[in-house]
Amino acid sequence: MELVSQHRCFDGEQRFYRHDSKEIGLPMRFAVYLPPAALAAGAKPVPALMFLAGLTCTEETSWSRPAPSATRPRPASR
Repeated sequence: MELVSQHRCFDGEQRFYRHDSKEIGLPMRFAVYLPPAALAAGAKPVPALMFLAGLTCTEETSWSRPAPSATRPRPASR
């Protein structure tokens, strides 16, 4: 696995990685957001947010796109 880039973001860090996928036989990319607590010296395990590339987004754009349920119109209440 290779760290492609990393950037400060909301006091945490956004990291982009590339790895060779055995399943598809090609390199794949994904992103991880590490909150500030994960970067502190002697940090204990904390939740991290991972973004995988998909059909309609990349690992770089997935965090900025709304969830599909947020973009669908809600049915009118009766």
